Amino acid sequence: MCTCSKYRLKVKQQNKEMTLIKHQLELEADENQSTNLPRDINTEINGKKEIKRKLMLQSFQSNFKGARKNVCLIGHKNEPKVIQNFARDANEGKLSTIASINKVVAVFTTGLVGKKGLLYIKDSIDALAVVQTTDNNNDELEIWGVEIKTRVRVSTKEYNKEKEFQSRLLNITDLDEKLYRRKLSERTQILHHSYVYNLTKIMFIVADVNGKIIHGNAVKLSENLLRDYGECLKAMYGDALS
Repeated sequence: MCTCSKYRLKVKQQNKEMTLIKHQLELEADENQSTNLPRDINTEINGKKEIKRKLMLQSFQSNFKGARKNVCLIGHKNEPKVIQNFARDANEGKLSTIASINKVVAVFTTGLVGKKGLLYIKDSIDALAVVQTTDNNNDELEIWGVEIKTRVRVSTKEYNKEKEFQSRLLNITDLDEKLYRRKLSERTQILHHSYVYNLTKIMFIVADVNGKIIHGNAVKLSENLLRDYGECLKAMYGDALS
């Protein structure tokens, strides 16, 4: 069975589970509304149920349709070409001044994973790269996360905006410290990848539909920032289930 078929089966199964969970939550909400509890207590209970329901819905990815589905498919098919170009650039020394990367040793894909010890926090990154870096004249092996964005239509104006984030290593200690990505969703995605996979370095690559790299950001997130992000996720989870 091809990877796409396995992915579709997984999404289909997740959708079934989502429907069952949603139905159960609706039944619980109906039961709470039928009780003779004081109105303020009922309101609090139903509010928590709604938070839980929305949190669970966000844990499942719905099927893409139409233009969005086509864009997604183009992006998935483009990823191997982008990774090859990323590895070639690194091996040719083009990333040595950006993030001290002088070689891509290996690249792996992982699929959907849960954070160790906190399996309710899930993520799927495009790839994990084992890279050789040079620090103080010493070669070391590091694992970097790789996130790829394919721009299906890139206008001259958009291209120039993307080039504002020309390849460079960005040390991020606070989300508001530097606008290292224009889109909030992309900044959050980088943070989530780092937390779930226990990584401090992510290579964020923007490419065209032919796999040509427009630019890339090497983002390094502080351990304190990742810890605080994790505490927020755990607090949200605890509040939703309490």
